[in-house]
Amino acid sequence: MSDSRITYEDFIAELKSCVNEPRILALINESDENLINRILEVVDSLTEQNNYVEAENILKVLAKAFNEPGFYSALALSQKKQNKFTDAKSNYKKSISLDPTLFNIYYNYGILLYEMKEYDEAIESFIKSSELNPECEPCFYNLGNLYRESGEFEKSQKAYKKVISLNKNHYDAFYNLGVVEELLGNKDEALINYNESIKLNNNNVQAHWNKSLLLLRSGNFKDGFKEYEWRLQKKEFLREFPFPTWKGESLENKKLLIYCEQGFGDAIQFIRFVKNIKSGYIAVECKKELKTLFDSIEFVDEVVIRGSKNYTNNDFDFAISIMSLVHILNIELTDIPNDKYLSADVTETEIWCSRICESEKLKIGIVWAGNPTYKNDKRRSVNPDLLLKFIRTEKTEIYNLQIKLSEKQKSVLAEYNVIDLTDNINCFNDTAA
Repeated sequence: MSDSRITYEDFIAELKSCVNEPRILALINESDENLINRILEVVDSLTEQNNYVEAENILKVLAKAFNEPGFYSALALSQKKQNKFTDAKSNYKKSISLDPTLFNIYYNYGILLYEMKEYDEAIESFIKSSELNPECEPCFYNLGNLYRESGEFEKSQKAYKKVISLNKNHYDAFYNLGVVEELLGNKDEALINYNESIKLNNNNVQAHWNKSLLLLRSGNFKDGFKEYEWRLQKKEFLREFPFPTWKGESLENKKLLIYCEQGFGDAIQFIRFVKNIKSGYIAVECKKELKTLFDSIEFVDEVVIRGSKNYTNNDFDFAISIMSLVHILNIELTDIPNDKYLSADVTETEIWCSRICESEKLKIGIVWAGNPTYKNDKRRSVNPDLLLKFIRTEKTEIYNLQIKLSEKQKSVLAEYNVIDLTDNINCFNDTAA
């Protein structure tokens, strides 16, 4: 017992009172001279079985009895696995105070802080770990992730490059370096790193996905949309039907189901390419908010609301995502239809005309945000006052077209005398009208 914290007899008594694991009780009765090592073997076994509660009970007794950094660190890990983050943080600190030279404890503490979103402290912990072990590849990798989360892209870039210098086969580091290079505006470097990640691991779906988006933003539609097909391996885009995926076969006398895959805007943009398909019968599946708008499309035979129908293998001959049409149809920039393909309902349009004031002012409709659940929403949505302070003048009349407002947003609109008619917007046919 270190520092004579408790006697051996007290230690055994504590184990008996706090621990229910039969293997521990059996070890105590055997009076094995390697008792502590045997106990730790049981703890490892409990951890492998995800029995973190019992592992924690044993480690609490060991930490109290021996006051060793390793016991406090192991205790912290068992508590972290149970989402006892505050207790885990306290025990990692105890472990570090007992021996501040153990790089792996700083590393594990950094992981905990990362999960707690305490990024500044996590960065400090990973830096300390890397100082104690300059070859700690995971330390630099996590630093790269943290700096990226914090918007310190140049530091993130440096950290990922350090990982690659330590391990030239680290495809995730190449991928993440590509992400950071994009954020820094270095498109060529980003593409190089995505390609390197893919070369090391061709099944890196995220690298293919990011590469496709980079190519598309660069105007390389042919290669971009070919690479974009990799998205269908991501679980959020995966759809299964009782009929095969269309890959360009003849559709003469065939029935094709085209399903909308992502956001409303994607569906509205890509529906135009359905006109390029020569098929006996074309149905488009979409969210309910789009149905009445898509009903106006002449080259679509049927519009199905997603979730309203259980498909059988006799319903259609093929299915395809609307986002795959450009690739399958080999559409180039010059092939994109430039004619009108959506129409607002005439009656609804007249109703909306009556709702909008007949003033001489310039009428401006505003939308400032997308779906708040989108993971990158913070990079595309803004506060409405950022728009309104520039466009609100005596000569303008502002209309809100943003659906589902917060109370704070409502107060901003009221401050700028914005006219809000969104209570009357129930679908995209209303928006069009």
